[in-house]
Amino acid sequence: MHHPCTQRLRLKHLALPSILFAVALCAPDQTMAQGQASPFMTGATSLQTKTFGRSGGSSAPSAAAYRAGERIRDERTGRTYDHSNRQDVMHKEIVLPSRYEDSDMGWARYRANLWNAAENAELRRNARVAREYLVALPVELSPEQRLGLVREFSRELSDRYRFAVDLSIHGPRDFPGSDPRNYHAHLLATTREVSTTGLASKTTLELSDSHRRKLGLEPVINELLYVRERWATLTNEALR
Repeated sequence: MHHPCTQRLRLKHLALPSILFAVALCAPDQTMAQGQASPFMTGATSLQTKTFGRSGGSSAPSAAAYRAGERIRDERTGRTYDHSNRQDVMHKEIVLPSRYEDSDMGWARYRANLWNAAENAELRRNARVAREYLVALPVELSPEQRLGLVREFSRELSDRYRFAVDLSIHGPRDFPGSDPRNYHAHLLATTREVSTTGLASKTTLELSDSHRRKLGLEPVINELLYVRERWATLTNEALR
């Protein structure tokens, strides 16, 4: 039996309005602690976005520890977040821009180091410390195919925005009432570009629309539309 979401996404030619309609129908209902959802995020989309900011009490190490199922200490606050007992984390890895494929990026490949760097790079009380893309994964795909799909999408995002992507694939939870089709991935991204020596300037996603106009860029809302279209396209291709 096919997952109803993947049935809707198996479309050969999608115009942008159709894509937005399709993604508005598909993903499992997810509850995500901490952070601020994008105005496009609803409880039933195949791709949801959210941001993590200090004004909302969010912590980048906390978000990373929860998604990766690890124990990470937040050096800024001294608090330790331990989610090492999670049983639903099927895969986790950090994806960096292709331009650094041959560079020594060891500092960014260590999860605790990366997300503490993200915290320490920000000085403002209301600073945004991370953003996330939450995607539903087709149940029809094998574990290897799901990983390949998420890796490709993560790589595209990382290359486009020059940030680090900490991807974690989660399987269905084993408790009464859980949906056995609920395979999904969390793509936690830095709000700053990565370099060989550390985090650099804020990514273009974090700039105001007025600032983006000065740089010749379109409003940031168009980036969300682009990302959703790419996810729909890649998912369709994986299901063929």
